[in-house]
Amino acid sequence: MTTPSQPPEDHETRSWTAPVMTSLKVLVGGISGGIALMGVALAFILKFTAPPLWAVAVLLLIGLGAHTVIVAVGYRAKPLPPQTPTRDAGALSMRVFRSLMMVRMALAESVALLGILLAFVTTGTSWLLFAVGAAVSLLLIALHVWPSRSTVDRVVTALEKDGARTGLHETLGLGDGPPGPGPQPGQP
Repeated sequence: MTTPSQPPEDHETRSWTAPVMTSLKVLVGGISGGIALMGVALAFILKFTAPPLWAVAVLLLIGLGAHTVIVAVGYRAKPLPPQTPTRDAGALSMRVFRSLMMVRMALAESVALLGILLAFVTTGTSWLLFAVGAAVSLLLIALHVWPSRSTVDRVVTALEKDGARTGLHETLGLGDGPPGPGPQPGQP
């Protein structure tokens, strides 16, 4: 029998599942919205002239570089030891997921920030140069930062590489997640 102060464990998990995913989405959405707000503020300062093509090319190359770095290190995590208790694995994997999400966010947002820098240092101070950087940043955020099954799967794959079970999909309300490395139902 449980007392009101001690709900069953699965009830505890379900009660904070939605708020965790929602808070992550609000965080990413807020930072993405900040990029748009920077654009509004810069519209009062910068001109709407055609940016130098070399600066646009530099921003696109920086965006490609940011994408490459995000793929290379933004999902990299040390695998959890197989003997990690389920409750500890869940808390640890959530911290790792949040940390890696912030690393990916910083890398993705850097393109917009460099767009602001280039907009001010190039001749003509073009707002459109910021817009290119912001568009690339928002695309990277949508692909790599927004909390989704894809971003969670990539982190879970790294964490569960040695056979540990993270429970991150369940914690974030995404169901059971992809099949683990062990035998699957119906297999010997």
